[in-house]
Amino acid sequence: MGQDLSNNEYVALSQDFLQSNLRRESSDRFLKEYENIELDDLAASLDTYEKKLAFWVNTYNAFI
Repeated sequence: MGQDLSNNEYVALSQDFLQSNLRRESSDRFLKEYENIELDDLAASLDTYEKKLAFWVNTYNAFI
């Protein structure tokens, strides 16, 4: 791994979503952002295995 993922907006979104849920804050803002994600943009942005893994694991954990 070792790759800097912090500049990826979707990875950052998923990290913020997870952190917000861990603090037991409202997730309404994140749900709206997820609703507005363009799948083509998401696919283009998650251009490495590490970015895909980070986004989807964070997203899964935030929803669970």
